[in-house]
Amino acid sequence: MPVVRPLLVANVMSQPTASILPALLPRRPSLGFAAALAALCSLGVAGCEGDEASGSKPGNFSGDAGGSGGSAASDASTNLDAGSDADAFTQGDAPAGDAAPGDAGPIPKDMVFYSSFATTTGTGSVPNEDNGKWDRYTEGAAGGVMEVISANGLDFPAGMTNVRRLNILGIYGNSQMLDGNGVIPDMTGDGDTLFYRWYYRVAAPEPWPSTDRKNHNIENGNVQNWTFQSWLNDDGTWDMKLAWSNSANPSAYLFEIPPLDKNQTYRFEMKIERVSAATFNAEARVYDSSDKLLYDTTDFVNRFGSGNIANSGPFNFENVDLMDTFQAGCNGFSGNVAPVNGQVYAYDGGYAICTKDWCGPWSSAEEP
Repeated sequence: MPVVRPLLVANVMSQPTASILPALLPRRPSLGFAAALAALCSLGVAGCEGDEASGSKPGNFSGDAGGSGGSAASDASTNLDAGSDADAFTQGDAPAGDAAPGDAGPIPKDMVFYSSFATTTGTGSVPNEDNGKWDRYTEGAAGGVMEVISANGLDFPAGMTNVRRLNILGIYGNSQMLDGNGVIPDMTGDGDTLFYRWYYRVAAPEPWPSTDRKNHNIENGNVQNWTFQSWLNDDGTWDMKLAWSNSANPSAYLFEIPPLDKNQTYRFEMKIERVSAATFNAEARVYDSSDKLLYDTTDFVNRFGSGNIANSGPFNFENVDLMDTFQAGCNGFSGNVAPVNGQVYAYDGGYAICTKDWCGPWSSAEEP
């Protein structure tokens, strides 16, 4: 029986045959794997030659756990050729016609952190730390601000099991990655980059009873080099804003895009690139739930309308040494929120941090 060796095709460096077949062959559910392989080999692609002496069996692809055959989806986190010195295989932004959002695919080698709260549902440390993916979970005295629930019906990526619900209780709650965690690398060199991704859906009730309409929900940490903020409106919309906390120039501090709809799920991605130990540049992208790009870096304008993120940098670090921290949740509200206590503020999930390229859409390979 012919032996199938790991396949190298064009720009797909050291990616196993099993994981690239869907991209190279028509989608034909009735076509078995062996038949698909034969069809590919009939095209004359290198790597399909037989080797009776080796005793190998089809399906023993380099990178499969234990050398055994299996579905590409189930081995997604290990099915890249471990012996390859190629650059990280990153998802980036899928061109039109590629796999739909949520389809299983390899986890990029440079994705150093990911969490979609798939461990279990409920409140407390186990669901909110996603079985140890986050270093710590903290909440105000009453607790219950953050609750992991089923993603059904919330328009998060297809296949995502759970999301986190942020409840209005007038107190804070965060899942945190702490300084020195060994997961998020320090930005020690000029040109170092971090790429962030998450999904967010604001569902706050109207009218909002408090004059405090701002929440800095997601940030690099308590020493805030950057913050992602949600500002509430009473017309069915909310404002997404990015702030650089140590900017001496008021026109280079707070940037926003046009209002987004409540009860709609959006994917947010951001890039931070170190310019020096004191400064950084940033880029940002916002997608709808179908992965259509809605806004990019030039659309985030300052409050004076005189510049955007692309032409207003570099921005100042508060402390570059704390870029290895990260936290996400709800920082609470001041004022009278009693009329809406216990109602839903927002939903979040699908967090990821990459080091070399945009993290791209969530993949089911990111779930345990």
